[in-house]
Amino acid sequence: MTYKIKVYYMGKIRTFTVEAENEKDAVEKTYERIGAQRITILSITADNKSRNKTKFSGKVKPKELELFCRQMHALIFSGITVLEAIETLSDRENKKMSAVLKEAADNIRAGFSLSSSLGGYPDVFDPVFINTIRAAEESGSLENALLWLADNYKRSDEFKRKLRQAVTYPSIVVVFALIVTIGLFTFVVPKFAEMLTQGGIKIPLITQIMLYISSHFIFFVLGFIAFLFLLFLLFKVLKRNEKIFAQIELKFLRVPIIGKIFRLMNLSKIFWVLALLIRSGIQIDYALDILKNLTGFTSLHQELENAKITVQKGGTLSSGLTDSKWIPPQKLR
Repeated sequence: MTYKIKVYYMGKIRTFTVEAENEKDAVEKTYERIGAQRITILSITADNKSRNKTKFSGKVKPKELELFCRQMHALIFSGITVLEAIETLSDRENKKMSAVLKEAADNIRAGFSLSSSLGGYPDVFDPVFINTIRAAEESGSLENALLWLADNYKRSDEFKRKLRQAVTYPSIVVVFALIVTIGLFTFVVPKFAEMLTQGGIKIPLITQIMLYISSHFIFFVLGFIAFLFLLFLLFKVLKRNEKIFAQIELKFLRVPIIGKIFRLMNLSKIFWVLALLIRSGIQIDYALDILKNLTGFTSLHQELENAKITVQKGGTLSSGLTDSKWIPPQKLR
């Protein structure tokens, strides 16, 4: 858990971010880093959900994080300390990132580690970043970890960009088709119906069906919206039962083309991050614990949890994923 500790330190009121199991532990860590005689603790609050209370709103994009990691690597590689590097990089165009780094610099100046100082901003620095930095600090491989993270953000940004490009054209086609369909049944078909009726022409069955849909088009639209709403409610209800929902997900993976695309997308992300975490020195069981929270699929989450339990009992990762429905057996060898 993360705590915000407001203290009177060096003639100023400052707020530090501390990761601890409870309030007592947070206070002890603060005293240990700064010194009990040098500070007066004013308040301590737990920040469970939104730990990022900076002055600026907005979003920090992967491209910005990639640039930050590469700049940090360059500065540290040249012999500059972590504190000096953070202070140098705190003057940025992105106001939110700038505010976060300035607050982090205060924490580092007070004796906290880089990972602890940045850990209070989960909507800027995700768990993968924080845990990789923490492991790198312990193993002394911070420079390499920053390069790995930069590559990870670059890969993530490129993938999202390609996905947007791939989805844009089909989306435009679908929207255009909907507009044409609505216009056809709202304006065109009624005119033809009137002409055919007045001319006494015998109307084919398919045309009669189209005329019926046109005359009741608003009810079909409302019915379709109601159907989507019911599907949404059913989705919410089924998601509460993880066992049933996991089975539905596995059925979805068998859908031709679409199921394969979702499978490969998620496995690519999972194994890329797993390699990153292991290279940073994080144990496999802890890495799996981080990975299971990166996927939105309940079935994959369960498989990673089972693999983590197997590894903790002394087994191998491949044995923990032997019964996996996501990963083909030949990929585990």
